[in-house]
Amino acid sequence: MLLTLLALPLLHLDCPALRRGITFEVRPGVRATLKQTGDERVSLGTGSQTLQATGNCNSDFHMDALVADFNFDGWRDVAVPSGTGYGGVNTFYTLYFYRPASRTFRKTRYHDDSNDHAIRANLSPDPLTRTVDGSYKSGPAYVALTLCLTPDGADLYTCRQGDLNFDLARTADDYDWTWLSPAGKVLVLRPLLRSGQDRSLWTVATARLPLRSRPALSSGAPSYVVRGDRVEVLELRAGWAHVKYTGRGKRVFSGWVKLAALR
Repeated sequence: MLLTLLALPLLHLDCPALRRGITFEVRPGVRATLKQTGDERVSLGTGSQTLQATGNCNSDFHMDALVADFNFDGWRDVAVPSGTGYGGVNTFYTLYFYRPASRTFRKTRYHDDSNDHAIRANLSPDPLTRTVDGSYKSGPAYVALTLCLTPDGADLYTCRQGDLNFDLARTADDYDWTWLSPAGKVLVLRPLLRSGQDRSLWTVATARLPLRSRPALSSGAPSYVVRGDRVEVLELRAGWAHVKYTGRGKRVFSGWVKLAALR
């Protein structure tokens, strides 16, 4: 069965489909196959390679393989289900990125020694922000994750993690957010607003700071902030900060700035 992905940014392949075997396109004219070959084995093949991937699709739970562009390079990748937790609430994946130069798949280098499964749970790529959302249940609470591209653009890492407070309504602002570097170093913490100290507010340290549309010096900058302005840091990524500024008349501006320009 051939599935064309041109109009589908994210493709779900259920357990029966995996057992039958699927042929899909990673890009027009470039095909790959995916088939469950054993209890914990999945065959992931291209014209030049067949990779025996680790996978465990259990029909008793909603465990789909995901086909999407997870590293936003224009080629489809595969997230193979590797396990489940909390009665199907968590679905864990192993990521395989397509390498167009060799026309093969490569297993992610992404690893967390403390919890290798949880960081790849319930994945959903967002091409607008070039990040991957994730979440998982841990004990009585939930953890939300944002996965960012590594500086070389070849893999993903946990760049933001939030722990949900059940005493408040479940919105994005009800998380204790932590931003992390590719090496796992804590870059900034944003405690809940109820703590009275919202550390996400930073001060502009340069005379005139452009708010760029993307984290790149070559991108456009339709607005700017000036020294002394207070901005809210929404995300940190490889030396850049995505910020929001509320100006006169409560007009809101947002964009990317170099982190070194903030204090």
